[in-house]
Amino acid sequence: MEKDFYIINNKNLAITISTLLNEDFLTFDDKRKGKEGKKCYSFKNTEKFRKILTLVNNTRNN
Repeated sequence: MEKDFYIINNKNLAITISTLLNEDFLTFDDKRKGKEGKKCYSFKNTEKFRKILTLVNNTRNN
C-alpha cells in the first residue's frame, strides 16, 4: 500500500527537492519515539516527486 505523503527528516534534502519540484513542503514536529522536538518535512507522494527523489539520491551517492 502506497502512502499519500512522503516524510523526509533532512531539511537540506527537503529544500533541494522543493526547489526542483517547484512545490512547497509541509513542516511538522516529529512525534516518533526518540525524535521528539525535531522537525520532519512532508511531500505529496507523486510520480514526479519520486522521480526527483531518485535523481537527488543518485546524485548524492555518486
